[in-house]
Amino acid sequence: MTLNQQLRDQQSYSRSLIEASLDPLVTIDAEGKITDVNEASEQATGVAREQLIGTDFSDYFTDPVKAREGYQKVFSDGFVRDYPLAIRHVSGRIIDVLYNASVYKDGKGNVLGVFAAARDVTHQKQASQYARSLIEASLDPLVTIDAEGKITDVNEASEQATGVAREQLIGTDFSDYFTDPVKAREGYQKVFSDGFVRDYPLAIRHVSGRIIDVLYNASVYKDGKGNVLGVFAAARDVTQQKLLDQQLREKNTELESSKIAADQANLAKSDFLSHMSHELRTPLNAILGFAQLLETDEPSPTRVQMLRLNEILKAGWYLLDLINEILDLALIESGKSPMSLEPVLLSKLLFECQAMFQTQAKENGVNLQFLMLDSTWTVHADQTKLKQVITNLLSNAIKYNSENGTVEVKCSENTSGRLRIGVKDSGAGLSSEKLAQLYQPFNRLGQEVGVKEGTGIGLAVCKKLVEMMGGTIGVESTVGVGSEFWIELDRDVTSQPAAAAVRLPEESDSRHKDDAARYTLLYVEDNPANLMLVEHIIESRPYVRMLSARDGISGIVLAQQQLPDVILMDINLPGISGIEAMILLRKDPATKHIPIIALSANAMPRDIDQGLEAGFFRYLTKPIKINEFAEALDAAMASVGN
Repeated sequence: MTLNQQLRDQQSYSRSLIEASLDPLVTIDAEGKITDVNEASEQATGVAREQLIGTDFSDYFTDPVKAREGYQKVFSDGFVRDYPLAIRHVSGRIIDVLYNASVYKDGKGNVLGVFAAARDVTHQKQASQYARSLIEASLDPLVTIDAEGKITDVNEASEQATGVAREQLIGTDFSDYFTDPVKAREGYQKVFSDGFVRDYPLAIRHVSGRIIDVLYNASVYKDGKGNVLGVFAAARDVTQQKLLDQQLREKNTELESSKIAADQANLAKSDFLSHMSHELRTPLNAILGFAQLLETDEPSPTRVQMLRLNEILKAGWYLLDLINEILDLALIESGKSPMSLEPVLLSKLLFECQAMFQTQAKENGVNLQFLMLDSTWTVHADQTKLKQVITNLLSNAIKYNSENGTVEVKCSENTSGRLRIGVKDSGAGLSSEKLAQLYQPFNRLGQEVGVKEGTGIGLAVCKKLVEMMGGTIGVESTVGVGSEFWIELDRDVTSQPAAAAVRLPEESDSRHKDDAARYTLLYVEDNPANLMLVEHIIESRPYVRMLSARDGISGIVLAQQQLPDVILMDINLPGISGIEAMILLRKDPATKHIPIIALSANAMPRDIDQGLEAGFFRYLTKPIKINEFAEALDAAMASVGN
């Protein structure tokens, strides 16, 4: 083979190699003139090979200066790597490329020119721009970090958060921009070790000194082969949230303090009410007690004396009602009124109410009618509170009725399964203006100028009690015709309470007629007027011998010495209280069996409950109601079996 033939073969082989590449390939001489190209270069530029050869390499790029600097760098350094340029096609289309180039030499090592290969990265750049757009679209600071903790990219939100430009951020340590660099460093190291972090708290320090509280969520990102390239981290600004949380905590603390203050105020109010109740009941006990004794005295009072006594009793009982209703309202408003919901048999409760008000109705010239109802109807309510509500409605219906009027009590079942109790009167009725003010405490709707006594509190208490039992209260009224007040409560079908056996009080007990069958009553009381009142009540019972002690210790000693049949115990005593005295008597085998009746001006519900729980046989409140006192005393004496 001749030398010329060998050269032709080598050139042909080199040409085949050049043309086999899908990337644009070009050779350039020292002046930057193109000496050869492949077909891919023709396609990239839209210019034929013959026209390209001999022209300046830099003429085919969007940035000719940068293209010229590129090939000059190859001649000076011997190579370039991933040198970015953009080829402009004759149609105007732009192709982003990365050039890799090196010099080629002759056999003696002389540089002949540059061989350059361009890799089309248009799609990669578009993808990168798309990713960049996604990053910039976020309002949260986003950052990428390499394995050494250096920032490789950021978005504009990161620039705003730090106050540092993107170019200055890239290449710096991620941890430098936080109030706690050590914690920031531990955070990105945790991402590399665990693959992610969630809600990692940090605080970015702006160049102005402003602090931004953030929560970082970060994860690693990888190449196509699964190799970890770096960390992508997104920060959520929680400064405002943290401020709101702090304000919420402060508000909760303030509310807690307010609640404690309110609880203390309620407790103070309850203590004050309890004290005032006691102080008011003590003189009332003497007033009403002795007035009741005078009313039944022998010889009987004269007609004028009886009229005067009736006025004393009337005013006294009215004052007691006022005290009770104010206490009820105060307890309900302070949330201290206990509520025990249970099945309540309406027929039994209404029968008791009928017995209570028959006499009052006759005295007022009112015909009181209780219509027939289903004897099995039971409501879910507090029996004592429900009775209080119905007695208040009955009292008003009788008090404010017309002359020779009627009061009608009836029950019915509505479509929702609730039971309605209605109290209908034939009184003057209420106007729409008065109906709007109906449940306001101390508002008597104009009746305060009349002769009928009242507090204006009862209906306000009724409304609150009914609502506490889960019920509703309402009224239908027509001026000149009358009013019907009603309450609705849930029907209780879970159980039917058994009818309680009621033993009606007898006129007298046969054993009481026998003076030889004697009982001893010990009364422990420090108030002389109260002692005198009970002594006078007992005078009508010759079968009862009364002893007295002025304090708890003396009462215990006297009880141990005399072993009375019944003990009557005040609560507020000098030295030890009546409850403490009772507990000591219960511990003594000689006195533990003696029934002890509490007789106290401590009349709050909690006082009564505590007394009964402590073990009193009965708990009576002052002022004394002589019939109630007599019934309790009879029951206590009957329990000793004498």
